[in-house]
Amino acid sequence: MKYILVDRKQVLRLKRAVKDIKIGLNLFQLEMSSSDKKILYKRIVKETAKSLSIIDEIKR
Repeated sequence: MKYILVDRKQVLRLKRAVKDIKIGLNLFQLEMSSSDKKILYKRIVKETAKSLSIIDEIKR
C-alpha cells in the first residue's frame, strides 16, 4: 500500500494534529524504547491522516 498526501495545507494540518498528539503522549511520560516510540509515532501519523481524510489509499 502506498499513501499520497493531497496538498500542502493538508500536510500542515496533519503536522499540527500529530504535534498535539505527541505533546499529549509526552505528558504521560511513556516508558518505551525508542524503537517502540518510532513504531507508535508512525501509526499515529497514519491514523491521524486517515481520520482527517488527508490521504487517499492506493492498493497495488
